[in-house]
Amino acid sequence: MLINNPASDFLASALLPDQSIINNFQLSQYCANAFTLLFFYPLDFTFVCPTEILALRDKNTEFTKHNVKIVTVSVDSVYTHHKWSELSLKDGGIGAMPFPMVSDIKKEISLSYNTLSKDGINLRAVVIIDDKFMVRYFSVHDLVIGRNIDELLRIAVAFQAADKNNGICPSVWKIGDPVVQPEPIAINNYINSQYK
Repeated sequence: MLINNPASDFLASALLPDQSIINNFQLSQYCANAFTLLFFYPLDFTFVCPTEILALRDKNTEFTKHNVKIVTVSVDSVYTHHKWSELSLKDGGIGAMPFPMVSDIKKEISLSYNTLSKDGINLRAVVIIDDKFMVRYFSVHDLVIGRNIDELLRIAVAFQAADKNNGICPSVWKIGDPVVQPEPIAINNYINSQYK
């Protein structure tokens, strides 16, 4: 069980936003004192994956504003990441990304998070790690459907709001909404204000 346990730390090769390659990217060091969206995807140069990666790029400023760092992981080599990021969109690439793209070519990271498909590539998995390096959220699904990046941002910020205010965030909670106190009167008032 990943939830409410320490995240699995790792050292790996990664392509950084400045297009440099390092071989000693450490998750816990990079994400110290921040929430982390650890985003596993199948492969570079595929079909759904670029739509997800580009959506992450477009929302990166919002994640950063809420102290959430993005780290992507696939089983591609770091050199494949580099080539994919060098190519423009019209040439089948994605351009440079504002977050690290980790290479898990040995599949050790994916095995530690249990995200591999039977074919040896990542399923579409997301791990949200809090600022104490504890896993708060884990989801995984098949390859044919891309993930909703706005919803992942909402979830990460909801955990922060709930933690800060000792409250809960109901299903229709949006960024900027107050949390609800976990007590019968507060819940009853909330339900009656939201549902008819």
